[in-house]
Amino acid sequence: MLAHYVSLVGALTTAVAAHGYVESFKTDGVEHPGYLIKYYYDKKNGLKLPDLAAWSAENLDSGFIAPENYTSPDIICAKNAGNANSTVQVSAGGTVEFGWNKWAHFGPVMTYVARCPADDCTTADKTALEFVKIDEAGIDVGSQEWAATAMVKNNLTWVTKVPKTLAAGHYNYPQCFNIEITGAGTAQPAGVRAQELYTPTGPGILFNPYIENIASYSPPGPALFKDATPNSNSSISAATSASNTSYSAAPTGSSFSNATTSVVQVPAAHATLATAVRPTSHVSKKPEESKTSNPEFSTAVQIPSETSAAATESPKPAHVPKSAGHAVAVPSSGTISALAPAETTTAKSTDSEGEEAKNSDGGILPETFTVETFIAWLLRNASDKSRRHARQLGA
Repeated sequence: MLAHYVSLVGALTTAVAAHGYVESFKTDGVEHPGYLIKYYYDKKNGLKLPDLAAWSAENLDSGFIAPENYTSPDIICAKNAGNANSTVQVSAGGTVEFGWNKWAHFGPVMTYVARCPADDCTTADKTALEFVKIDEAGIDVGSQEWAATAMVKNNLTWVTKVPKTLAAGHYNYPQCFNIEITGAGTAQPAGVRAQELYTPTGPGILFNPYIENIASYSPPGPALFKDATPNSNSSISAATSASNTSYSAAPTGSSFSNATTSVVQVPAAHATLATAVRPTSHVSKKPEESKTSNPEFSTAVQIPSETSAAATESPKPAHVPKSAGHAVAVPSSGTISALAPAETTTAKSTDSEGEEAKNSDGGILPETFTVETFIAWLLRNASDKSRRHARQLGA
């Protein structure tokens, strides 16, 4: 069995919602389908599913395995994963390409293999499988690019090379796939059960990815298999933390059976790729320009970037141009700009009309005004224009 994981780096992995899953994979260039979410519903509706080398899983939200569940069976091949009923082949020294449907985080990428007893991954007890890491990538300290980022840039694809020395046999790769490795290799390295691969506070999982100029990082999990081939996904060196880089990151330290990576079953070996990423800090966007239903003017309010700081000075009155269409800036804790309505031209000179133009029920603004006066004036003019005489609108 081969397992492929993309992980989220950081301590706050439980705050991350949805991520992605492996929707297809290739062995030596031959493409195979992953376990699509639609298959879960097809099965529920009694429809016949195609023969698949991809293990079934119930990660319908494309979610990850939270750190507190690292010791649960879900870490192996995803939530409630079930054995695949088929197996595909890959040669020792050949390649397995994992194609993700999406990914939106950063972090390391790892791939593991676990050999299935009696070379039969279709009936293997997933909790007894022992995984060997054959591929890992963390961050390129030169470019500060994570493995998950490189994966996203590479058309959401991660390429893993199967070590030439691995003995032939049937392997499982979580997010899992059954793969039969062919060749003359004889190595059968000892592995680690998936439930023992990670701990919530282990190296590479509890890590702050937001510090500037990260000098070093080591992906989580056991040591890389000694005969593993440096991957070609990016320029990241194994010493730096991995040979691959990718933009996507899944929960830190989950053997993404359900969260991020695909698993390829290779004869006798199982590979899993897990990626962990710490959720990014929340960034508030500036509000877009608001539009009123009145076609003659619009207002835009820019809110200060820090809402906790109060204005240190009282707003100063602003000069109001008497020509239509000018922007008016009002100093405040925020900035208000408004396009004055067309009727801001000077009113007619008759006494009655002049008084109406200047009174508080409508008309032009005074030379100086406060923010409250300006807003009230806008609201009055928006509702009064339909009632006012055409001469007063400065048409």
